[in-house]
Amino acid sequence: MDAKKDIRGSGHKKNGVLLLAVKPRDTDDVTPRDIKTLQNGTPLLKIRHKKTYRRFFYVARDMKHICYRGSRKFGHSTVHMCKLNDIDDIREGKLTDALQKLKPKPRDEFCFSLIRGKKSYDFIARNSDERNAWVTGLRKLLKQKMPIHKDYDNIRKAYPLTSSVCQI
Repeated sequence: MDAKKDIRGSGHKKNGVLLLAVKPRDTDDVTPRDIKTLQNGTPLLKIRHKKTYRRFFYVARDMKHICYRGSRKFGHSTVHMCKLNDIDDIREGKLTDALQKLKPKPRDEFCFSLIRGKKSYDFIARNSDERNAWVTGLRKLLKQKMPIHKDYDNIRKAYPLTSSVCQI
């Protein structure tokens, strides 16, 4: 078997060592099941200041917000929202300081982070399928929505409208 060939989940031996070739899922591989998972929501562990908080996360019906239910400390649960367009990057694995410093160490394939400016929001899913659904689904939604929003804001700031512009 050619060593350069990338076959999902298969392996080959090179110098007596079994090498596994695993191709990561592409953002175009988002299935309706992934989007349904995001809309129905899943419990995720939210990492904040070396502590974990179990919260229920879902994507709103408008597909423009990530929502989660906060603590039930006082008998009711508040819904918090974050605009998808505010997210700059999605990172898979334990790539942020908060996830690397967490003890006990979570499995890399369950972790992901949302980057918003200089701040990261770190999460641990129950399994790799849920993590992949969140990562691929959010990337697909960001790919569809972010360029329009970000470009529009940059153009609007660079060229503000005045009363003399666009008059017929």
